[in-house]
Amino acid sequence: MEDLEKKLKESRELSNNKMFRYKELENLLNKGRIDKEGKREMTLLLKEMKELKEEQDHNEVKILKNEVQHIKVKRHELLEMVELSRSLRQQLESLNSQIEIKENQILNLER
Repeated sequence: MEDLEKKLKESRELSNNKMFRYKELENLLNKGRIDKEGKREMTLLLKEMKELKEEQDHNEVKILKNEVQHIKVKRHELLEMVELSRSLRQQLESLNSQIEIKENQILNLER
């Protein structure tokens, strides 16, 4: 999971760098100071940013699925503990009943 998070962070940083460059080129375009090569670079940057965004989304989905799986395992463990707790409570009640019965028998015999 740490690898996915690291990959996601690196991808976001790369995307931010590309966005910064794109904004630089966009400013030049707005000032009318960009050539065909600059426009091509802008188009390429847009494509790369879209691909990075798809990769980021994919990695986020993987991370979330891993988190969900981890939570489900924890939930299952807790449910098992709850069942065990119920069973132990029933056993305790049974023992308490047995003690009470035995104590009553003792009292009856002592009379």
